[in-house]
Amino acid sequence: MDLVNNLEYNTERPQLIIPEYGRHFQKMVDYAVTIEDPAERNRVAKSIISVMGNLQPHLRDVPDFQHKLWDQLFIMSDFKLDVESPFPITSKEMLQKRPSLWIIPKIILNIDFMVTTLSE
Repeated sequence: MDLVNNLEYNTERPQLIIPEYGRHFQKMVDYAVTIEDPAERNRVAKSIISVMGNLQPHLRDVPDFQHKLWDQLFIMSDFKLDVESPFPITSKEMLQKRPSLWIIPKIILNIDFMVTTLSE
């Protein structure tokens, strides 16, 4: 009966930051944040990156693959992980920054209208 009382439901757990990696990765990243020794923390972070790369083998040929994995690791740790990254760390403010609006010239809008008129 004690086993039933200690069940952990997903609705009671904290929200996953990047759901595609799952709760086990989130727990590994949370554990890495709590490690006191910097050398051990770096070793654990590199291990997490290695396993994250194994989950997505189809992206290994992408030029910025490792950089994306390190960015995702920092995002999952809410930028609290203090490790030596081989890439520059993207700031939280830069990720939350909205892109600038595009201004479409009126000439392009007129061309779209003419194309639809001619195709009818």
